[in-house]
Parts: sequence; C-alpha cells; structure tokens
Amino acid sequence: MKNTIRILSTSELKPMLESAGNKYLLETEFFLDGDGHLVSKIACMQPDAVIMNLFMPEADAIEIIKAYRLLYANSFTYFAVIVPFVTGSLKKELDACGVNRVICRPYYKRDFNAILAEVSQLKTTPLASLKSSGIHTVHTLHHRHAACDADSVKPSDAVDEIFETLGLNMNDTGCQYLKRAVEMAAGSGKTDFSVTKGIYPAVAAEFGTTPSCVERRIRVAIGEAWKSERSAVIAAYFGYTVDNMRGKPTNGEFIAMLADRIRLDMPKESHETLMV
Repeated sequence: MKNTIRILSTSELKPMLESAGNKYLLETEFFLDGDGHLVSKIACMQPDAVIMNLFMPEADAIEIIKAYRLLYANSFTYFAVIVPFVTGSLKKELDACGVNRVICRPYYKRDFNAILAEVSQLKTTPLASLKSSGIHTVHTLHHRHAACDADSVKPSDAVDEIFETLGLNMNDTGCQYLKRAVEMAAGSGKTDFSVTKGIYPAVAAEFGTTPSCVERRIRVAIGEAWKSERSAVIAAYFGYTVDNMRGKPTNGEFIAMLADRIRLDMPKESHETLMV
C-alpha cells in the first residue's frame, strides 16, 4: 500500500514531483515564490513536507521557517530548501532554523526521491520520539537541530525571539514600548483588554511619558516594520486576519496577535511574570 504524503512546494517543481508519484501517493499543492502568505498557507494545509527556494521575492526561506517554527512549535513539518550554492556560514544558518534537507542547483530527481523516502519514514515515527531525540531528521548538511524545551524559555525571551523574527529594532523607543505592551497584554490573561485605557497609560507610567506618545511611537514602529524587507513575514503572521486593502494592522491588532502567540507558547505559570 502506498504512503500518502502531503507536500507544499514551489511551483517550479510540479513536473518533477508529478513524475515521482509512482512509489508514493502524493497530495501536492504548489505556490508561487512571491506568495506573501506562505506561513499561514503552511499552517492551513499542515503538509508533511515543504519544498521552497532559499531566495524568494518577498521573503527568504530562513525567515519563513523561523516564523513557522516559532508559531507552530508543537507540530512537525519537514523543510527542504533549494539553494544556488552552500557556504559554511549558510550551512550553520540553515541548520539553526531547522532545515531538514538542502538541495543545491542543479537538482535531480534522486534528490526528491530521497525527500519522499525520508518523509515517509518520519510519518511512521511518533512525534514525541522526534522531539525527545532532539533531531528533526538526517539531512545533507549532517548537523543536528536541538529541540526547543518550552518550559526552559523565559517569557521575556519568548517576546524577544518573536521580535527578532519580525525584524523589529529593539534599539528603537517605539519597539521598546511595543514590547512592553505585548508583555502586559499577554500577562493579563484577557483577550478583551483595553489598549487605549489600559495598556498605553501603563506603559507610559513605566517609561515616564504620555499615553499619546506611546500610541504614536508604537504606530510608527509597526509602520516601519511593515515597510521593511521582512514585511512578508509579518504579513504571514497575520494571515488573512488583516484587511489587505487597508494594509498594516492597527496597534491593537498587532499587540493582540503577538500577545495571543505568547500565551499559547508559554507555560501557564509564566504568564504572570510578564506583568512584572
């Protein structure tokens, strides 16, 4: 009986993957490299494997994988990345973000047969075993990727990690206000917190400024991030929850989304420390 493998792949591989379906039963969906909602597309499809180019018009594969691993740390997805060349520093960076297999151009059919074989084997391995081993799988770089133990992560570190992934500059005053606002919202344990009447005044009191200044600086920080080279990654975090015609999210939307993410990822007993 053939194993069914769900694959999300760059559209350039459609002929290659269609010809590799003799041994495996594939459920394949393809995307264009300029797709700005790739993280949410992966989350929606929940594929067994994602195959993408390292460099894409809107965001590179490393940013996409980091964003997905951060948002969906409890799920397992095999990532294969196509690169034009491999250097020592690139090897380390790809390994650090959890890439399972690196394929150098020109690629061959055997590369994708190897991917399908590895994914098929992993599908029969319990997720708990994969996590406890600390190894995603063996890949062409022959490195190991340490599993993340959520219980050992400090709440403030979790916020810092998300901000780093989104490319937010922590030297900027507005980003400092935004970080504290997210920590407060996450620590409140509420989904209906008031940004205007609760968060802004509290942040302003801590930093010795006014609520209106906090609102303005946060709005500018979000605007700068939205216009940056990581805008596609930020958009992918929000998926289709933000009005595409309107563009960037409001301060409240941005703070609420990141706060929800922190609450989901952190142990319950850690939430209160975010308010301190």
